[in-house]
This record gives sequence, structure tokens and C-alpha cells, in this order.
Amino acid sequence: MRVVGSSPKAAVYAGIKSDVYDGLCLRIIWLTLLISGGLAGLAGVCQVLGFIGQLHPSISPGYGYTAIIAAFIGRLNPVDIILSSLLIALLSVDGELVQIKLGLPLALAGMFQSILFFFLLAADTLIDNRLRMRK
Repeated sequence: MRVVGSSPKAAVYAGIKSDVYDGLCLRIIWLTLLISGGLAGLAGVCQVLGFIGQLHPSISPGYGYTAIIAAFIGRLNPVDIILSSLLIALLSVDGELVQIKLGLPLALAGMFQSILFFFLLAADTLIDNRLRMRK
């Protein structure tokens, strides 16, 4: 899957057997889409049935946006995404604890996540577009 995702034409050249259409290995792409969609659906079912226990009109409090931040912090590396997800979860739990103990608003945890994401994005932008002095 990694070879096909990086360069489908290189995968075909390397001899990966799959349905080839315009240089794309369609069988592997579809298999990846089906597996990831199934795992996302399973996670949704576990969230609704396990954590909440019943169906409510507003199930997700914005987990998708939080997952985007965790994936960006983890640099799209599966192990790093797990570690960054733990960091984001720690910030969320601590935000709830601050709300309970000190009476601060719950949006403070979201603000910490946003500041972390903003500074990481700004650092990437400054590194990629740094100014260079010419002699």
C-alpha cells in the first residue's frame, strides 16, 4: 500500500499485481479505501454504543477537527499520530479538569490545541519559506 500510495507507476513497474488503469493499481487503492472506511465505521459504532450508550442527535463534539490536528502534529506517521493523539487527549482531559477545579471555560482546552497547531503551522511555514541572505 505504501508503494502504491507513493507512486502507482513505480508500483506497476516493480511488478505489484493489481488491476492497472492509467498507471494506477485500482485493486489496492479500493482495498485500502474499504478497510479504512470500515475501521472508521467501527470506531463510530464503538463511540455510540460503548461510550455514550444511546443515540443522541449530537454525538460528536468535533472529533474530526481534533483528529486533523493530531495527524498534522504526528506528521502523518502512524506511530507519531498515536503519540500526538495522546498529547491532544491529555490537553482535553486537563482542560476539563481546569474547568471543574478553577471554574474556567471549557473552550480553554480548545484554545491550547489551537495555539499548539498555530505555532506548529507557523514554524513549518517559516522553515519552508525562510529568507536567505545573498553575498
